[in-house]
Amino acid sequence: MYVSVRRVFVVRVILTRIGVARFLSLFVIAEYLRGSIVPPCLGDPLVVTMKSHEGAGTPARLAWMWVFFVMSGLSGLIYQSIWSQYLGLLLGSAAYAQSLVLIIFMGGMALGAWLSTRLVTRVTNLLRLYGMIEGAIGLIGIAFHALFLLVSGWLYDSWLPSLASPDGITLSRWAVAAALILPQTILLGMTFPIMSAGLMRWLPDRAGV
Repeated sequence: MYVSVRRVFVVRVILTRIGVARFLSLFVIAEYLRGSIVPPCLGDPLVVTMKSHEGAGTPARLAWMWVFFVMSGLSGLIYQSIWSQYLGLLLGSAAYAQSLVLIIFMGGMALGAWLSTRLVTRVTNLLRLYGMIEGAIGLIGIAFHALFLLVSGWLYDSWLPSLASPDGITLSRWAVAAALILPQTILLGMTFPIMSAGLMRWLPDRAGV
């Protein structure tokens, strides 16, 4: 389970900086959308109207939303690479770690997309929810290194020594590794459907453009 100190430091710095950026995007999104969206008309949860600003700022806000989403997808791919580095320490193999990350990444995103379909008709301000999800992903990214140390320490110092079955040890390592990244992948899977639905409510006349 040897890994160079420099390598761990580099991935930790990258993970933390991406996390900070995603968390700050919550406040930036809120600032750009503040005062632009009003609650939907009663009786129709899918109708959202805009306050009258003579159209000022709408193209700029829309462009910023696309920038946020592109950066979100890019940082998600970076997360995937970094998670492989961390989980390789738990599983003892980079190949196993990359396979598990790919499985959880795709499965978690699919689950997140499915869950988002349950939210779009219940949440009034989907773009605000999108910003909150980005902020949550950022917070998890910031805390991931400390969480990994805490969980892996408990796993190897307390839980695994108490198991007598090799199969139980293997299953425990894989289960813990999967649990460390599943919540983030679910949130990542929710970003695109919620943002898309939010933009269509915000600018219904530009849906599909």
